[in-house]
Amino acid sequence: MNLRLSSPYTVWLILVAATLASYLFQLKAIGRHPQQLGTAVLLIAFFKVRLIGMRYMELHDSTLALRLAFDAWVAIMAITLVILFRMA
Repeated sequence: MNLRLSSPYTVWLILVAATLASYLFQLKAIGRHPQQLGTAVLLIAFFKVRLIGMRYMELHDSTLALRLAFDAWVAIMAITLVILFRMA
């Protein structure tokens, strides 16, 4: 995924849309499939973490090693939290 978005406002709109999607997922989780919807909310949160890191923390202009380390951290944390959430 190429995260070199030209405008911070575009990124902001994507973040707002992802936040609204998470909120709507939480509303639907009441009485329905809470694990699947909770997993979706976690994945949206980590998508937002990566987007903020790449755009607003300017990791898209950093070295490849730093970008890969950040992406690995996001992926490991996302997988770990999803597994722990599904086990509960």
